Amino acid sequence: MVKLYEAISKAEEDNTVQELLDQLDLDWSNIVPDIEELLSATAAQGVKDAMKQIAFTEKEATKLANSRAEEWAADRAAELVGMKWIDGELVTNPNAEWSIAESTRDMIYKDVDSAISEGWSNQRLRDAIVENTGFSDSRAMMIARTETAFADTQGNKAAYLEAKDAGLDVKWQWMTAGDDLVSEECEMNDGEVREIGEEFPSGAIECPQHPNCRCVLAPAVEDDPQERQDTLSADDKQEESVSSQDNLDADSGDDTGQDSEKAGTEEIILALEADIAGNDFETAIFVDNDGAEVFRKRGEGKLVSFTREECEMATGNILTHNHPSGTAFSEADIYFLRSWEPSSLRATSTEFLYEMSLTEQGLSTSKADFESALTRSQKKIKKELTAKCNSGEITYKEADAIHAHLRATHFADMGYINYNRIEL
Repeated sequence: MVKLYEAISKAEEDNTVQELLDQLDLDWSNIVPDIEELLSATAAQGVKDAMKQIAFTEKEATKLANSRAEEWAADRAAELVGMKWIDGELVTNPNAEWSIAESTRDMIYKDVDSAISEGWSNQRLRDAIVENTGFSDSRAMMIARTETAFADTQGNKAAYLEAKDAGLDVKWQWMTAGDDLVSEECEMNDGEVREIGEEFPSGAIECPQHPNCRCVLAPAVEDDPQERQDTLSADDKQEESVSSQDNLDADSGDDTGQDSEKAGTEEIILALEADIAGNDFETAIFVDNDGAEVFRKRGEGKLVSFTREECEMATGNILTHNHPSGTAFSEADIYFLRSWEPSSLRATSTEFLYEMSLTEQGLSTSKADFESALTRSQKKIKKELTAKCNSGEITYKEADAIHAHLRATHFADMGYINYNRIEL
């Protein structure tokens, strides 16, 4: 503030606000490390979430994605305060985008102009600057919300780029919040799918595209035709067997033995699920259609990550796991179902058993279209629950508890999956 008053004195002599602002030196460099730490943590979570969404968890790719995210966080933390890194030193960046240093300077301009033209006292100017929107709680919240969105998107982007480098054809789809507050430029992009780095209809290449933007970019994974053909060729016999099993009631002949085998497999799986249902960490178990355990993996907390080789073991088999939260299938679970095509995907808790499988429609739909449909379902359920919370009909805690079940139910109604919830 002393520097500001000294600058005012000189500016009063020349009667120019611009000269005052030229002398006003606000040093933001000391907050860069704190900003970098926060952005880096958010971007790292963005990497983790993105890898989970596309069921791609190769350790080396995750490590490289995190490195990308950390590098972005360091550059953005400096840019945010109008600076950049050169040979390990922070220097002024005249081309910084969305810099709080420059916007704060602009907001002070009007107060300083009034102070000089009207002869304000130092105390009056001080009070005006403190009350200025440049230092308000609402602006701080806007900056935090917007920069967090930037970091999340960059973490997602880093993950998708590493997945693309590993051979996965990942695009992304623009999703708005789906309410009346969505801006016109964001509404233009809603539902559009693009290659990473390509422009959306509004001209933006990623979100947020304006302060307080609430849009997100969801993954859209395209089928690899050769990989798809290989999967079908390997599983023709098994799919024929499953199809036959599903239509036993319509067939004539002696099916007593097949019914017995199916009941035996179910009993084996229920016994496995009973052992893990009450755990406070997730465990995934792959079982073949005869009830033999193929693979088991313990996760970290409420997440089980798989390598590509492990994911391939799920194809054609039954995958069950426990949900410590007790909720129904996550988006990652549903993405996994379409990506790797287990014959059935189950989740158990102490209260409910959840089960889903792909319908013919879900199986024949491309991965990109499948995920686009899931996105639409998610938006619909989210909008309905938000309205109920805002009206006081239910609490946010209650909405959180039923959200996954309603999403799965709605997605089943759309025809993409078979879904069932059984009370234990």
